[in-house]
Amino acid sequence: ETLVEVLPVIDPSQMVSEAAKHDVLFGSQPSDQLFHQLAIGNKVFAGIFGGCALLLTDTIAHRRLADSLAGACRLVTVDAHEIARELHELVENPRVLVDMRNSAWNLGTSRWNWEVESSRWIEEIRHVLSLAS
Repeated sequence: ETLVEVLPVIDPSQMVSEAAKHDVLFGSQPSDQLFHQLAIGNKVFAGIFGGCALLLTDTIAHRRLADSLAGACRLVTVDAHEIARELHELVENPRVLVDMRNSAWNLGTSRWNWEVESSRWIEEIRHVLSLAS
């Protein structure tokens, strides 16, 4: 049984369906450069829409997003031992893993869903336009 699998780079159109085949998605930014600290990659939202528990490297962007992820993610440093400890805890505590996955799925179907987001966006545009008239 494979517990950890590192996937090759895939086409963005396949990211969500591929993520959905797994329990945990590890989303990292590769350095301390400001761009990487501020970037939120497609992998984060692929994990949310795929219903994965998220392990995210502790960057400025991930830290800010973590507040909105309501139990779907944990922040980790890039230390291999810390990542291994977090993965071990999730394997040893299936209830925690299921709760994190359910949180991600719920966020992907309610909060981060395009139908919801597009409605909010349209309402904001209408609001701004009403202020201008």
